[in-house]
Amino acid sequence: MERRVISQIIFCVIISTFLYPQGIWNRLRVPIQMEGTVSLGYDNNFLRLSNKEINEDDVSKYGISSTLDSPILKPKWKLVYSPVFIKRKTTNIVASISYSHFTKATQKSYLISNLSVELRLGSYSWFKVGIRDIPIYYLRNYHDRDLSNIDYYNCTFSSQKYYSSFSHPIKWICKAWVKIYIDFTKEYYNSNFTEFDLNKLMIQADLN
Repeated sequence: MERRVISQIIFCVIISTFLYPQGIWNRLRVPIQMEGTVSLGYDNNFLRLSNKEINEDDVSKYGISSTLDSPILKPKWKLVYSPVFIKRKTTNIVASISYSHFTKATQKSYLISNLSVELRLGSYSWFKVGIRDIPIYYLRNYHDRDLSNIDYYNCTFSSQKYYSSFSHPIKWICKAWVKIYIDFTKEYYNSNFTEFDLNKLMIQADLN
């Protein structure tokens, strides 16, 4: 799905360049903003075990090799590109990637990438669409009761979110605006736990 969308965007840009070569080129020649950050964190129970599990069970079977807690190192890189597709309208193409590295539990580390397009329609009025992807996220080890009630297996899933939002001011209420947000998320588990696969749709309305 993502490849098809990206291919369509590239195709439209190429066609537009042939139709309006000089105008399109000037509109695309804008500065690119890049930002990099590194943050530190700490998680004292990264597998979210209960007190009963910690005190009574052999926690190594849940996927712990040495300790329940871990420092977290999180580098993030963000790019903002604002070409002029529509006169007097701000357009932002935002790409970001972040990595959360658990120093004491590398299997818990995960990557998040995000790509979105934002169009400013007016004061307090935006239309945004985007894609967020988590290739693999490790939860912990669980029983796969289709195979064994004794052995434990890694439980991981991938997550792809497609989202869109629209915000607009409410003219008859001073300094107020409404925002409508919709997202569709696919969470697909590894082969031992496919019965937990999810397709989630969320619709949200906010009054600010």
